[in-house]
Amino acid sequence: IKKRQRQNKTKTKTKNTKKFIDIPYSNKNFEGIIDYFSKHSNIEEEIKITSSSIDEGDLQKVLQTNYPNNEFHTKNEPNSWICIEFIQHQIKPTNCTIRSNNWSNGRASHPQNWIIEGSNDLARWEKLSEEKNNLTLKGPNIVHTFPIQNQTDQAFKYIRIFQNGPSCGCNNYLCLNCIEI
Repeated sequence: IKKRQRQNKTKTKTKNTKKFIDIPYSNKNFEGIIDYFSKHSNIEEEIKITSSSIDEGDLQKVLQTNYPNNEFHTKNEPNSWICIEFIQHQIKPTNCTIRSNNWSNGRASHPQNWIIEGSNDLARWEKLSEEKNNLTLKGPNIVHTFPIQNQTDQAFKYIRIFQNGPSCGCNNYLCLNCIEI
């Protein structure tokens, strides 16, 4: 365990210590911090996922890349969100990979407007990245890695994807298949 430059790496810091584990961005989809914890520990002891609401799908499968037919989405409500809690760690994200759901019709609710935020107390959120009218994920099972735009030395216990505008379907469903940090 050693501290390295923060460029292209997700770092995790264990509670009450200053030790970091670097998980370098490998330029391979879905090989980030969630994948690391799923391979090196009990994921349920490391990560908890919540959402503003659930309309359909299995929220837990949003953390698993081997379910390409998962169709998770929140209710059709403004300001929908998905929050990942790192139970035993704090992280410094450098990238966020998202796979759109498998809906194929032209008005499918693929993500188009969102903010990636970090927090340590669920009350104060720091904006790490924002996408506005981004059509990269418009289509079934599209995978894209978005670099975190505002990288900081601050480590976070919570990472949230917050939908701050309409989806590609011109509604407020936050729909996605899976996510990796």
